[in-house]
Amino acid sequence: MKKLIHLLAAMLFTQALSAQMHPVKDTLPRYELPSLLPGVRTVQIPVHFDRAQLLKEVPPETASGIIQRIDLVYTLNPTNPRFDQERLNRQRFTNLLHAFPQANNPLIEWHLVAQSGAKNTSEAQALFHGFTIYFRMEPTAESMKTEMDYLDECLGLKAPLSFTMRKESEPDGIADVRALKESSVEKRAVLFKADPEFFVLRKADLETPCYTMQTGKRTLSEANFKKLEDSIMRLPGITHLSWTTQTNKTGKNKYTYAYYLRNADCSDFLPVSFSWFQSADADAVRETFLRHPDWQKTLVVMDVTGSMSPYIGKTMAWVKATQDSSQVFAFVYFNDGDMKSTADKVDGNVGGVYSVRNTDFNAVYGQLKETMRRGGGGDAPENNVEAMLKGSAQFPDCEEIVMVADNWASPRDLEFVFKLERPVHIIVCGSSGGVNIDYIQLAYETGGSVHTIEEDLELRNIEPGRQFRIGQQYFTLINGKIVRAENRY
Repeated sequence: MKKLIHLLAAMLFTQALSAQMHPVKDTLPRYELPSLLPGVRTVQIPVHFDRAQLLKEVPPETASGIIQRIDLVYTLNPTNPRFDQERLNRQRFTNLLHAFPQANNPLIEWHLVAQSGAKNTSEAQALFHGFTIYFRMEPTAESMKTEMDYLDECLGLKAPLSFTMRKESEPDGIADVRALKESSVEKRAVLFKADPEFFVLRKADLETPCYTMQTGKRTLSEANFKKLEDSIMRLPGITHLSWTTQTNKTGKNKYTYAYYLRNADCSDFLPVSFSWFQSADADAVRETFLRHPDWQKTLVVMDVTGSMSPYIGKTMAWVKATQDSSQVFAFVYFNDGDMKSTADKVDGNVGGVYSVRNTDFNAVYGQLKETMRRGGGGDAPENNVEAMLKGSAQFPDCEEIVMVADNWASPRDLEFVFKLERPVHIIVCGSSGGVNIDYIQLAYETGGSVHTIEEDLELRNIEPGRQFRIGQQYFTLINGKIVRAENRY
C-alpha cells in the first residue's frame, strides 16, 4: 500500500513539474548527440524501447555539476501507432526524478525527441532510448584555456597559429623566411604578432567563410610601399596584413605581401558555433542593446566564468563591429575569485574583478581573456554584486549599469544590493529553460529590468500580489520578495 501511495504521489509530482517545464518537442529520423561546447559534458541513461526502468545509474560526478539540459529520447512505435507513449514517458520521467533529484530544477531545458526512422520493432530496438543529461563541471585551468581558444576561433583571431615553422618543401606559403634568411630578408607583420624568428603565412590558417586572402608582389621603394600599405589598411573589413622584403641585384626592394579581406556578402557577425547550445540565445546581449538605443554610456559588467564562451563570443563580435558606438563606455569582468577555493571566499570581497575602457577592441578582448585565464568560477554562486559595486566606483560617470549574467549561477552577495545606487539592467544568458529568480529579485530591488533575447521585463512598476510573466514562467511579489506563482490568471 505504501509503495502504491508513493508511486501515485511521484506521478502527481511529475505531472505538476512537467507542466512548468514547457519542453521543446522535436521529431528526428534518428537521435544523435549534438556538438558540445568546451566545459559541457554529457551522460546517457538508457531504457528499453518499451520499458520505463532506468538501465544505468546516474554517475555521482553528474550530480555535482550544473545541469543545463536533459533530452528524453524515444521512438514512435512503428507497429502500433495507438501505443500510449505519453504514459510511458511519464513513467520514465518519474523514475529519473526518483533516482536523480537534481533534475527537479526549473532552469533546466527539457527536450522531448521522437525518433521516426524505424520501420519495424527490430529497427526501433536498435536505436537509443532514454535520457541524455548535459552538465558542466567545475572549471579548471585547462578547460578555461580551451574556452579561450574557442573564442579566438569564433572571432577569427587565431593569428598566432598563422605563423608556423614548416619544412621548406611544404607548399601553400607566401614566403618561407628561413629560405631567405641569408639574403638579409626583412619581415614584418602588423595587427598580429609574428614568430620572433621565422614565419610562414598560410592560407588555411586565417581564412574563414567570411574572409578571403588577397596576395601581391611589387618592386617598390620603401616610401612607395608605405603608401601602398596605408591604402590597404584603409580597406573596409581588413583583418591582417603581412609581408616580406628582399633586396634584388639592382638595389630595389621586392615586396611579397598578403592580407585578409571580409567578403561583402558576409553577415556582420561571425557565427560563434554550430552547436545546439548557443543557437537559441547567445545573441542576447546584442539583441537587447538593439532594442534599447536609449542606453548610452553604459557600464557592462560581465560574468566570464566557465561555459559562458558562446555568449562572450557573440558579445565580443558585436563589440568589435560597433567599436565607435557610444552605447558601451567600459567593461567590468568577474571570475569569482581568481581560482580561489570556496572556503577562502568572503562575500563582498571575493576578488577576480577587472575593468577596461571600451576605447580599443584589442584592449577590451585582451583584458577579458586575462580575467578568464586567472579564474573560471568554481562553486556555482558568483560575485555579481561585488563586481557592479567596484565598477560603479571606478566609472562613476557611466549612465547605465548592464549585467551580463550566467542564468545557472546565482549571485553569492545579494545582501549587498542595497549599496547599488542605480537601476541594474540584467541580460540573462542561458534562459531558454526559465529565468533565475534571484536575478529578478536583484532587478526589482534596484528598480531595474531583466532581459532575454526576446523579452524585456521592467521591475520598477511591479505591484504586490499581481502576477507577471517572463518566458513561460509566472511570478508575483509578496512582502518584498519575488516568488513563483502557483496559479496563473
